[in-house]
Amino acid sequence: MIPISGIGAKRAAGFTLVELLIVLAILAAAATTVVLTLPDERGQLRRQAERFAARLQHAEQEAVLTNRRIAVRLDAQGYGFRVQRAGQWQPLEAAGLESAVWDERVTPILDQGDGLVARFDPAGLTEPLRLVLALDEARVAVILEASGKVRVSDDAGP
Repeated sequence: MIPISGIGAKRAAGFTLVELLIVLAILAAAATTVVLTLPDERGQLRRQAERFAARLQHAEQEAVLTNRRIAVRLDAQGYGFRVQRAGQWQPLEAAGLESAVWDERVTPILDQGDGLVARFDPAGLTEPLRLVLALDEARVAVILEASGKVRVSDDAGP
């Protein structure tokens, strides 16, 4: 005898459409979680540039407030601040102006050989400086203008 209703019928092998959609939704949620937890290299580079820009502003203010010339020297490893005392440049280890190294994988692009130097005058004038920081393919420029204004630009072109 052949059953008329589906109660006694055997279920066909395979997955229903609802089961497949649930599996796809779980996979999409897992992939989204992985993508969101990956480190944002562009953000890391921008934070490094903004930290350096803030220190440049601090150095400019320190030069004006203490009536001393302050310089920053940059190289491939990092940067450090110096102060002019009795005609000699000496390391400056004031709070917020300690020597620092670039974050891992952040590379400064130095146009002028081994390093760059910018000086801050007590009158608020500075030597212009343009530094491009690179992390893989990402580039960010830190620009110090003669007026002492510092800005970070995503346009790191020439």
